[in-house]
Amino acid sequence: MKILAIGDVHGNISTVKKIPHKGIDLILLTGDIGKSDLLRNMYFKNLKRIKKGLTKKEYSPLERKKAFMEVHNSTLEVVNYLRKIAPVYLISGNVECSNQEVRGEAREIGRKLPLTFLALRKMPNVRVINNRTANFKGVRIGGLKFFVDVNWVQ
Repeated sequence: MKILAIGDVHGNISTVKKIPHKGIDLILLTGDIGKSDLLRNMYFKNLKRIKKGLTKKEYSPLERKKAFMEVHNSTLEVVNYLRKIAPVYLISGNVECSNQEVRGEAREIGRKLPLTFLALRKMPNVRVINNRTANFKGVRIGGLKFFVDVNWVQ
């Protein structure tokens, strides 16, 4: 059995398309699937402001929705491409938001936001295994949800 494990794609579909995938039986995605350039920029700009003793910049609901949609759309694009090659089992990374987190963000910004993991669960040939085990052709696979270690940020 050939298993392709991919992590930290960050929405780079052109790189994903270059990965040799002939004869792959299963694809494991280990999180950070979506592109998060806008979110990352917002975060690090505020980190710089705080280091200078300034207050955080408050981003508009439109800016926050745009950043969220960048992650959402690129996540779906990557998974949709890969699921046509082989079944995809995935866990979320710190880039992807749970449905509960998305609902909270939507309330906070007063905008409708799509539920990424609801969309992923509806895709054929895709299985979300956050904090679950799954069997694939006799192989037991465990998916642990991400953890956040911010020590590298300082």
